[in-house]
Amino acid sequence: MNKALSVFFRAFVILLGEIFTALFRFMLCIRKGRKNIKGELALVTGSARGLGKAIAIRLAQEGCNLAICDVNIEEAQKTSEELRSKFKIECKAFKADVSDTQQVTTLYNDIAKTMGTVDILVNNAGILAPLGILEGEDSDVFRVLNVNLVSHFWMVRKFLPSMIEQKRGHILGICSSAGRHTLPLSVAYCASKFGTTGFYRSLYADLCMYEYNKFIKVTSAYPGFINTRNDLEKFLDDTSELIPRIEPDYAAEKIVNAMLFEKQEIFFPFFYRFSAVFERISPPKTLRFVREMLSKQATGLIEDRVSITRK
Repeated sequence: MNKALSVFFRAFVILLGEIFTALFRFMLCIRKGRKNIKGELALVTGSARGLGKAIAIRLAQEGCNLAICDVNIEEAQKTSEELRSKFKIECKAFKADVSDTQQVTTLYNDIAKTMGTVDILVNNAGILAPLGILEGEDSDVFRVLNVNLVSHFWMVRKFLPSMIEQKRGHILGICSSAGRHTLPLSVAYCASKFGTTGFYRSLYADLCMYEYNKFIKVTSAYPGFINTRNDLEKFLDDTSELIPRIEPDYAAEKIVNAMLFEKQEIFFPFFYRFSAVFERISPPKTLRFVREMLSKQATGLIEDRVSITRK
């Protein structure tokens, strides 16, 4: 108990120090410096299109060389050629299902042979699955959990050792606001995203144990609903008032900037930061009311949500 009180007291002292430092920087208009990643090698999973492609573009703007990884190798090659031509960087496309450990090992070996050691690992690959608890097949649930959560284990376990060896690296996990707030008709999806929240917080704790956190940084991003898939257009339209939507370019700018300033977590847009605070300060009865109302708002959603998961 005394040790716990000691930790909390020291944390309180650090908190006061951070508050005074922030006020001092604000008054003198001093901003924390952003790190320079020019020439570093970044691997972005699920980057043939959508948010992953937007993140890759944003990293290319910073001068990063890029490994574009996706299950759709044709689209990945198009993205790779586009970035290589536009930004004059080294960029290659790789095909891999990151939920498969053997394919992750092959991916690691191929990148090591052709491009070198990965400095920045962006775990972006994911599946949006609007399924209720009694919907879909067992295979649908496994696929969502494997791609959205288990793949983060395989990627970090494979690429972290080389970061430790070179004493440099940054791991960027694309989580979701659904990893902090539940949504109706999204049980498997929310479960997988809540899992990534625990994964990255525990990963940071592991790094701290061995003081690897001094040279390997971890950033978790919790964006809202991002407009990335045409086949979800009607679903997005039906939920637009329930779930605010954002564009991939905006999300990529927020996410990469958070990494450059070495933030551990970032939530956006503002609605989700507000809801996080609201959830923490609200009593149980109020939270139950909000969750019931949100669930009732979702009763009119489209009926072909099951087919969306399998695309």
